[in-house]
Amino acid sequence: MRGIFIVMEGPDGSGKTTQMNLLKEYLDKKEYETVITREPGGTAVGEAIRNIILTPDSDERSDTK
Repeated sequence: MRGIFIVMEGPDGSGKTTQMNLLKEYLDKKEYETVITREPGGTAVGEAIRNIILTPDSDERSDTK
């Protein structure tokens, strides 16, 4: 059986994570195997980068250090 790749896009705060979780819950109930990932993310390093990017006042993005 072949898989499918579903992408959810939209601005911050538009409900992508909510919809993704609802879809996963639905597919899990139908006994489909699901994998959720996000960019950047999915690994410890990716999550750290994501947190830096999503923190607007983060000093870690500054080149003044």
